[in-house]
Amino acid sequence: GRSYVLDPDKKTVLVFDDAGRVVHRIGAEGDAAGHLKEPLDVAIGPAGLVYVLDKGRKGVQVFSLDGTFLHDILLPADAKDPRALGVGPSGRIYVADKELPGSLVQLPDLTAALSAVDAPSPDAGRLALRGGNLREPVAVVGTSTGTVVAADRESGVLWSADGTGATPVGSDDRLYGGKGSGRGSFRRLVDVAL
Repeated sequence: GRSYVLDPDKKTVLVFDDAGRVVHRIGAEGDAAGHLKEPLDVAIGPAGLVYVLDKGRKGVQVFSLDGTFLHDILLPADAKDPRALGVGPSGRIYVADKELPGSLVQLPDLTAALSAVDAPSPDAGRLALRGGNLREPVAVVGTSTGTVVAADRESGVLWSADGTGATPVGSDDRLYGGKGSGRGSFRRLVDVAL
């Protein structure tokens, strides 16, 4: 019954109850762990954790639902322009980065990340999008089946990849869409939810 809304200008996540009242806030402006410098996206993970992609802190900060700061997971050095965040059913974290258009940054779940303090996790890697080109990524969503969907505003295409590591089906990972105003296309894709 609660909604978690990122306010990038105020550098906080507002938590609303079902009547639309602000119950509490997560994070505050600053450079220290648990503070937000340049937050871009928010996701709720399967274990009831709040993940905030923070470009200014070059990572993903993890909070409990009540706002307690738990951990900072750093992005790899080649992730220079993160744009969108998604969390899969296992808790694995996916980040779309404009500088890495053919793949998603794949970070570990929180348990694995706790072993890597102040460093990118050893199993941070890439989830390739076969044929994909995220030139202007706007959203990443992890589904209950392990599929990861990424939305690209520039092309108007939804790309999907199997986050479980299974052998992909088909010649590329294009799921749906294209830029335009007709059926099966998006005029200005801004987000996706599944």
